[in-house]
Amino acid sequence: MNFPEYKYDLSLEHDGSNRFIVWIIGCLVFIATLSMFSALASQKMISDWQSYAGNHATIEIPFSVEAEDTALKVTEALIPMRAVEEAEIIPNEEISELVMTSLGDNGKDDLNTDSLPLPVLVDITLIDGFDQNDQDLIREKLQSINADASLHMHDDWAGDVLSYGEMLYVGALTLLILMTAMTALTLVWVLMSRVNIHRDEIEILNIVGADDGYIARQFQHFALRRTFVGTVAGVISAGLVMALIDWQLGLSDLLPDFSFGEIIGWLAMPVALCIFIAYVTARLTLRRTLASL
Repeated sequence: MNFPEYKYDLSLEHDGSNRFIVWIIGCLVFIATLSMFSALASQKMISDWQSYAGNHATIEIPFSVEAEDTALKVTEALIPMRAVEEAEIIPNEEISELVMTSLGDNGKDDLNTDSLPLPVLVDITLIDGFDQNDQDLIREKLQSINADASLHMHDDWAGDVLSYGEMLYVGALTLLILMTAMTALTLVWVLMSRVNIHRDEIEILNIVGADDGYIARQFQHFALRRTFVGTVAGVISAGLVMALIDWQLGLSDLLPDFSFGEIIGWLAMPVALCIFIAYVTARLTLRRTLASL
């Protein structure tokens, strides 16, 4: 990446730290960018599961000759209820597919699901804000139609999935924070070491009349320039890796539906954040370090 030439009075571009800063910043930003999108994916997964599991339930009617007729009666009885938004009988083909999927590859060819006493399932969608009283009313209605029918709330079994998603979200967010802190600490270490390496040159500049602000700007420009190059390289690498993963595994549905402008904005965020960190870190570190010389 080409930049306008900047005249350094210090030999900063010839002390061997150029590539080190670019590589280390690039690696940190690469991990941070993947962590950021992992956090967004985890948040979307939690939101989707909460929306689905919180408002859905399944009614199980045990296998019998009258099971399908009972399912029709249950559906007709539930639809007028205040808490029920929609009720639909799940086709036998879908239930058979669920059974086949749960069995895995072993024995699939030898199994005829038509001969199995499979229950009839009714999927119901509940309105937002339903409460325990609404559940009790639905159960009473079921018992009046078929004493063996049972109501299964999806949030009863989705709790583990939501906990797992929350753990992923917290882990990705923690990693993002750690990478941000590591970026700042790396810049502090690099700048302090560069000041010590160029101590003699700094003293000469002070003798000829250069103040600490002028010298600090030399280091600031050096740090910002290298940080920008490393950050852009890290973001581009992370974007390519995400595109490759999506191409191989088709994971784009895991992320929120971003427009092209929003994607550019999220990718630009690590760049802007790292430039801000580099500026603040360089300013605070150089002020204290140069004042101690």
